[in-house]
Amino acid sequence: VAPIGAYLKADMSIRCDTELHEQWRAAAMAMFFVYGLGVPLGGVILLYQYRGDRLLQKETLGIYGFLYSGFTMKKYYWEFVVMFRKMAIVFVYVFYQGSEDYSSLFGLWLISVFLFINIFTQPFQRRQYWQLENLSLASIVITVNASILFQPRFAIDPVVEGVVTYFIFFVTLAAILAFFYQLAQCGKYKLYMYIGVDGDAELTFDEFWTMTREKMLDQQVPEGQQV
Repeated sequence: VAPIGAYLKADMSIRCDTELHEQWRAAAMAMFFVYGLGVPLGGVILLYQYRGDRLLQKETLGIYGFLYSGFTMKKYYWEFVVMFRKMAIVFVYVFYQGSEDYSSLFGLWLISVFLFINIFTQPFQRRQYWQLENLSLASIVITVNASILFQPRFAIDPVVEGVVTYFIFFVTLAAILAFFYQLAQCGKYKLYMYIGVDGDAELTFDEFWTMTREKMLDQQVPEGQQV
Protein backbone atom coordinates (compact mmCIF):
# COMPACT_ATOMS: atom_id res chain seq x y z
CA VAL A 1 0.00 0.00 0.00
CA ALA A 2 1.44 3.38 -0.99
CA PRO A 3 1.88 5.91 1.84
CA ILE A 4 -0.86 8.53 2.00
CA GLY A 5 1.56 11.34 2.89
CA ALA A 6 1.48 14.03 5.55
CA TYR A 7 -1.29 16.61 5.93
CA LEU A 8 -1.92 19.66 8.09
CA LYS A 9 -4.06 18.59 11.04
CA ALA A 10 -6.04 21.87 11.04
CA ASP A 11 -6.79 21.54 7.29
CA MET A 12 -6.44 18.06 5.79
CA SER A 13 -6.50 19.49 2.27
CA ILE A 14 -3.01 20.96 2.75
CA ARG A 15 -0.12 18.55 2.19
CA CYS A 16 2.95 18.87 4.43
CA ASP A 17 5.34 16.72 2.42
CA THR A 18 5.70 18.84 -0.72
CA GLU A 19 8.83 20.73 -1.75
CA LEU A 20 6.98 24.07 -1.42
CA HIS A 21 5.96 23.24 2.14
CA GLU A 22 9.54 22.37 3.06
CA GLN A 23 10.76 25.66 1.62
CA TRP A 24 8.25 27.65 3.64
CA ARG A 25 9.05 25.60 6.73
CA ALA A 26 12.77 26.30 6.35
CA ALA A 27 12.07 30.02 5.93
CA ALA A 28 9.81 30.05 9.00
CA MET A 29 12.43 28.28 11.11
CA ALA A 30 15.14 30.70 9.95
CA MET A 31 13.01 33.72 10.88
CA PHE A 32 12.09 32.03 14.14
CA PHE A 33 15.73 31.87 15.16
CA VAL A 34 16.56 35.33 13.82
CA TYR A 35 13.70 36.91 15.76
CA GLY A 36 13.57 34.52 18.72
CA LEU A 37 17.30 34.63 19.42
CA GLY A 38 18.27 37.92 17.79
CA VAL A 39 15.89 40.14 19.75
CA PRO A 40 16.79 38.79 23.23
CA LEU A 41 20.50 38.75 22.42
CA GLY A 42 20.37 42.27 20.98
CA GLY A 43 18.49 43.50 24.05
CA VAL A 44 21.05 42.02 26.43
CA ILE A 45 23.91 43.60 24.48
CA LEU A 46 22.10 46.96 24.50
CA LEU A 47 21.40 46.98 28.24
CA TYR A 48 24.89 45.68 29.01
CA GLN A 49 26.26 48.97 27.75
CA TYR A 50 24.20 50.79 30.41
CA ARG A 51 24.86 48.34 33.27
CA GLY A 52 25.46 49.64 36.77
CA ASP A 53 24.43 53.13 37.86
CA ARG A 54 23.60 54.20 34.30
CA LEU A 55 20.49 52.01 34.43
CA LEU A 56 19.20 54.26 37.23
CA GLN A 57 19.64 57.50 35.30
CA LYS A 58 16.44 59.31 34.37
CA GLU A 59 17.21 59.34 30.64
CA THR A 60 17.97 55.61 30.53
CA LEU A 61 14.86 54.76 32.53
CA GLY A 62 12.73 56.87 30.23
CA ILE A 63 13.92 55.01 27.12
CA TYR A 64 14.68 51.45 28.26
CA GLY A 65 13.14 51.29 31.73
CA PHE A 66 10.22 49.15 30.56
CA LEU A 67 12.71 46.34 29.86
CA TYR A 68 14.24 46.09 33.34
CA SER A 69 12.40 48.29 35.85
CA GLY A 70 10.65 45.31 37.44
CA PHE A 71 13.85 43.35 38.04
CA THR A 72 16.82 43.69 40.36
CA MET A 73 19.87 45.51 39.03
CA LYS A 74 21.83 42.25 38.95
CA LYS A 75 19.11 40.66 36.81
CA TYR A 76 18.42 43.62 34.50
CA TYR A 77 18.47 41.24 31.52
CA TRP A 78 15.75 38.89 32.83
CA GLU A 79 13.07 40.06 30.41
CA PHE A 80 15.12 38.50 27.65
CA VAL A 81 15.43 35.25 29.62
CA VAL A 82 11.63 35.15 29.65
CA MET A 83 11.59 35.75 25.89
CA PHE A 84 14.06 32.92 25.37
CA ARG A 85 11.93 30.63 27.53
CA LYS A 86 8.86 31.33 25.41
CA MET A 87 10.84 30.79 22.23
CA ALA A 88 12.17 27.45 23.46
CA ILE A 89 8.69 26.25 24.40
CA VAL A 90 7.29 27.27 21.01
CA PHE A 91 10.16 25.48 19.27
CA VAL A 92 9.44 22.23 21.15
CA TYR A 93 5.71 22.24 20.42
CA VAL A 94 5.80 23.61 16.86
CA PHE A 95 9.02 22.56 15.15
CA TYR A 96 9.71 19.22 16.81
CA GLN A 97 8.89 16.56 14.21
CA GLY A 98 8.77 13.55 16.50
CA SER A 99 5.86 12.07 18.37
CA GLU A 100 3.45 14.38 20.22
CA ASP A 101 4.04 12.24 23.28
CA TYR A 102 7.69 13.27 23.34
CA SER A 103 6.98 16.93 22.59
CA SER A 104 4.69 17.08 25.64
CA LEU A 105 7.38 15.52 27.83
CA PHE A 106 10.11 17.79 26.46
CA GLY A 107 7.90 20.84 27.02
CA LEU A 108 7.13 19.70 30.56
CA TRP A 109 10.81 19.23 31.38
CA LEU A 110 11.68 22.60 29.85
CA ILE A 111 9.07 24.50 31.86
CA SER A 112 10.14 22.68 35.03
CA VAL A 113 13.76 23.74 34.48
CA PHE A 114 12.76 27.39 34.11
CA LEU A 115 10.56 27.10 37.20
CA PHE A 116 13.52 25.94 39.29
CA ILE A 117 15.72 28.68 37.79
CA ASN A 118 13.13 31.31 38.68
CA ILE A 119 12.77 29.98 42.23
CA PHE A 120 16.49 30.02 43.00
CA THR A 121 17.42 33.28 41.24
CA GLN A 122 14.56 35.54 42.43
CA PRO A 123 15.10 38.18 39.71
CA PHE A 124 12.18 40.47 40.61
CA GLN A 125 12.31 43.57 42.79
CA ARG A 126 8.98 42.77 44.44
CA ARG A 127 8.40 39.45 46.09
CA GLN A 128 4.80 39.47 44.82
CA TYR A 129 5.97 39.43 41.20
CA TRP A 130 8.34 36.56 41.94
CA GLN A 131 5.54 34.58 43.58
CA LEU A 132 3.22 35.22 40.63
CA GLU A 133 5.84 34.03 38.16
CA ASN A 134 6.44 30.88 40.20
CA LEU A 135 2.71 30.28 40.45
CA SER A 136 2.26 30.76 36.71
CA LEU A 137 5.02 28.32 35.80
CA ALA A 138 3.87 25.79 38.42
CA SER A 139 0.29 25.88 37.09
CA ILE A 140 1.61 25.29 33.55
CA VAL A 141 3.66 22.32 34.77
CA ILE A 142 0.61 20.82 36.49
CA THR A 143 -1.63 21.46 33.47
CA VAL A 144 0.79 19.94 30.95
CA ASN A 145 1.46 16.99 33.26
CA ALA A 146 -2.26 16.30 33.63
CA SER A 147 -2.96 16.79 29.91
CA ILE A 148 -0.53 13.98 29.07
CA LEU A 149 -3.24 11.61 30.30
CA PHE A 150 -5.35 12.59 27.28
CA GLN A 151 -2.85 10.96 24.92
CA PRO A 152 -4.32 7.92 23.09
CA ARG A 153 -1.80 5.51 24.62
CA PHE A 154 -3.44 5.91 28.05
CA ALA A 155 -7.02 5.28 26.83
CA ILE A 156 -8.61 6.67 29.97
CA ASP A 157 -12.33 6.13 30.54
CA PRO A 158 -14.83 9.05 30.49
CA VAL A 159 -14.98 9.30 34.27
CA VAL A 160 -11.23 9.73 34.65
CA GLU A 161 -11.24 12.13 31.71
CA GLY A 162 -13.86 14.25 33.46
CA VAL A 163 -11.89 14.24 36.70
CA VAL A 164 -8.71 15.33 34.91
CA THR A 165 -10.61 18.05 33.05
CA TYR A 166 -12.06 19.48 36.27
CA PHE A 167 -8.66 19.22 37.94
CA ILE A 168 -7.05 21.29 35.17
CA PHE A 169 -9.93 23.78 35.35
CA PHE A 170 -9.59 24.31 39.11
CA VAL A 171 -5.80 24.62 38.91
CA THR A 172 -6.19 27.33 36.28
CA LEU A 173 -8.92 29.03 38.31
CA ALA A 174 -6.75 28.99 41.43
CA ALA A 175 -3.88 30.58 39.49
CA ILE A 176 -6.20 33.33 38.19
CA LEU A 177 -7.58 34.04 41.66
CA ALA A 178 -4.07 34.16 43.10
CA PHE A 179 -3.09 36.61 40.37
CA PHE A 180 -5.95 38.97 41.25
CA TYR A 181 -5.15 38.62 44.95
CA GLN A 182 -1.53 39.61 44.42
CA LEU A 183 -2.66 42.42 42.13
CA ALA A 184 -4.91 43.70 44.91
CA GLN A 185 -2.02 43.48 47.37
CA CYS A 186 0.22 45.52 45.07
CA GLY A 187 -2.59 48.05 44.67
CA LYS A 188 -2.92 48.26 48.45
CA TYR A 189 0.79 48.99 48.82
CA LYS A 190 0.51 51.69 46.16
CA LEU A 191 -2.39 53.13 48.13
CA TYR A 192 -0.31 53.10 51.30
CA MET A 193 2.35 55.13 49.53
CA TYR A 194 -0.23 57.61 48.24
CA ILE A 195 -2.18 58.32 51.43
CA GLY A 196 0.69 57.84 53.88
CA VAL A 197 -0.68 55.01 55.99
CA ASP A 198 1.64 53.87 58.76
CA GLY A 199 1.48 52.02 62.05
CA ASP A 200 -0.05 48.55 61.88
CA ALA A 201 0.19 48.39 58.07
CA GLU A 202 -3.53 47.60 57.92
CA LEU A 203 -5.88 49.89 56.05
CA THR A 204 -9.43 50.03 57.36
CA PHE A 205 -12.29 51.80 55.65
CA ASP A 206 -12.40 54.47 58.36
CA GLU A 207 -8.68 55.18 57.89
CA PHE A 208 -9.10 55.38 54.15
CA TRP A 209 -12.08 57.72 54.35
CA THR A 210 -10.48 59.97 56.97
CA MET A 211 -7.21 60.39 55.10
CA THR A 212 -8.94 60.86 51.76
CA ARG A 213 -11.18 63.57 53.25
CA GLU A 214 -8.20 65.31 54.84
CA LYS A 215 -6.34 65.37 51.54
CA MET A 216 -9.40 66.76 49.78
CA LEU A 217 -9.67 69.48 52.41
CA ASP A 218 -5.96 70.28 52.12
CA GLN A 219 -6.35 70.82 48.39
CA GLN A 220 -9.19 73.35 48.79
CA VAL A 221 -8.33 77.03 48.40
CA PRO A 222 -8.92 79.01 51.60
CA GLU A 223 -11.71 81.56 51.40
CA GLY A 224 -9.35 84.49 51.93
CA GLN A 225 -7.28 83.44 48.90
CA GLN A 226 -10.16 82.96 46.46
CA VAL A 227 -10.23 85.31 43.48
